[in-house]
Amino acid sequence: MIRDASYVPVSSEGEKTAQIDQSKPKELPVLTKAWQVRDLTPEKAAWGYPVHLTGVVIYYEPKRRLVIHDDISGIFVFPPEPEPTLNVGDKVEVIGVSDPGTYAPVIRATDIKVLGKAPLPEPKKTTINQLLAAQEGSQWVEITGVVQSATHTKDGTVIWLADMSGRIRCLIKTETPMTNLLDAVVQVQGVTASRGRDRRFLELRVNVSSPEFVKVLEPSPGDPLSLPVQPIARLHEFRSQQGLQRRVCFEGVITCIRSNSWFILQDDTSGVQVYTDSTDGLAVGQRVKVAGYPTSLTWTLGRGIREPVFKVLGEGKLPVPMQIDTSQTNLLVPEWNFRLVKLSATALGQTFRADAPELQLQVGNLPIVATVHVLNPQVRWKTPSQVEVTGVYILTTDEDRSPISFALHVPDTRHVRVISAGPLLTTRRVLTVLAVIAIGACVSALWGVTLQRRVNIRTRELAETRQMLQTILNTIPQRVFWKDLNGRYLGCNLAFAKDAGLSSPEEVVGKTDYDLEWRKDADRYVADDREVIETGRAKLEYEEEQTRPDGTRAYLLTSKVPLRNQDGRVIGILGTYTDITEHKKREQKMEEMGSLLQTMLEHMPDAIYFKDRESRFVYYSKAFLKHFNVKHPDELRGKTDF
Repeated sequence: MIRDASYVPVSSEGEKTAQIDQSKPKELPVLTKAWQVRDLTPEKAAWGYPVHLTGVVIYYEPKRRLVIHDDISGIFVFPPEPEPTLNVGDKVEVIGVSDPGTYAPVIRATDIKVLGKAPLPEPKKTTINQLLAAQEGSQWVEITGVVQSATHTKDGTVIWLADMSGRIRCLIKTETPMTNLLDAVVQVQGVTASRGRDRRFLELRVNVSSPEFVKVLEPSPGDPLSLPVQPIARLHEFRSQQGLQRRVCFEGVITCIRSNSWFILQDDTSGVQVYTDSTDGLAVGQRVKVAGYPTSLTWTLGRGIREPVFKVLGEGKLPVPMQIDTSQTNLLVPEWNFRLVKLSATALGQTFRADAPELQLQVGNLPIVATVHVLNPQVRWKTPSQVEVTGVYILTTDEDRSPISFALHVPDTRHVRVISAGPLLTTRRVLTVLAVIAIGACVSALWGVTLQRRVNIRTRELAETRQMLQTILNTIPQRVFWKDLNGRYLGCNLAFAKDAGLSSPEEVVGKTDYDLEWRKDADRYVADDREVIETGRAKLEYEEEQTRPDGTRAYLLTSKVPLRNQDGRVIGILGTYTDITEHKKREQKMEEMGSLLQTMLEHMPDAIYFKDRESRFVYYSKAFLKHFNVKHPDELRGKTDF
């Protein structure tokens, strides 16, 4: 938003433009507090307010990041050249000007003096959710949580820290990998770092100066599989948001597997869905011990397990499936969720997919889908027919977390048994035949050949229109997709399918983000979907990242809008995105080139300048400014010789 601005329309060669008068005062006041700089609008920060403040260094990476904290708050500072030698805990005097920054206003320092040492300020104790909601960078904070993953990179040790409100990434500056952190409860003091582009928030993390700012409150238990085994039913019990969620350990028998995506584990009390990138070595019927972190599921009741560690204990025996009486009124029962059940149903149709064929079933008055995880892909079932199906019962819920239907995940084709083939003259077939006879009689009596010709033409036109629409979708470079309220894909174009590592849009239909190559990013995608569905408002042109089939990361410019039915009710989402990876690489290259040019101009002894097409000064060397007695670079930028 531009504040304190007036717009004056002018025209040149038939084109209307807008000239903005920012009403910049002739003399700008000196800002002495970090919050005064942070409160500037981007437009006013670009005016170059003089800044003179004193504070303590709370984070420093030479040539990369410097954060100063005064008596109230912190702020990012671009150090001057040559860069002074600084350490965390130094008390410094900063002289410089305000700058809009890439996401929030910062200070561009012209001079930094070290005044001595000072104690670090008292960090703000906060929860992870509060941090993520505030989206504020350069703040000195303290958070406590469980380390759910820990990896060492060239920049230091990266941990994912979780409390009961959320998860956040922390980078700990250290050359030596930090060990024995996984599943430990730690207290971290660090500086928030917000990443953005074009004033849009992208990510928040916490930068930690050294391992001394990481305090282990409860050590890692060591081998997670040595934890006490709990009944799975306890995982789904209500728990208050007090305390921290550490790893839990279960034992049970695998009742269903989706390759390299998830498996269902069931014990005597309940079942649970375990998400994993690799199901190699697992098979239905094995007894397995699993330790992992509980996670909330947005599309069903109960909780799942992520970041699992598991061990095959040996061959087990499938639990006796619970027999469901399909004549009862209520078939949406939370206690059945993730359990192996058996029921009788009418098979109405089937869809054959490469990984898992689907059966359309009628269970009482409820139409459901049974996904059969393939043993023999050549099996075909006659429809309509009466079948007995054994599979894992999984509820689906609406945005209010109320059950609306359920699905069955069948271990393999052996668990679908045809009880009786449908009669030749079913009600459906009789009605179909009568309808055809009636239509044929009307056509023959009233319109004859003319109407038939029109029907054929219209049918062909509809087919051509549909084919043209699909051709257009498959030709445009943008990726297009649409989902239902449960996050299942209803369709997409060819470019989207290829990004997902599949050969056609038909292979995407019925899957969720947890089934595709970017399953590691699925939580973020699902959260965006829920925001659009629950608010009914579009989320337009925001940047996000995506994992590709080859493991590389792509940058996307994404938009999502709610899909509504004729009554105006949201029934799903429509999304598009454009791959901007190369664009971002070019931007980075341009920024590097601009930085190189600026460095050259600052050190060249000659008076050099560059102008744009309208003879306005754009770049100039320090020697040029000195020659014309210009005190500040911004005094000349954008001006002409007049």
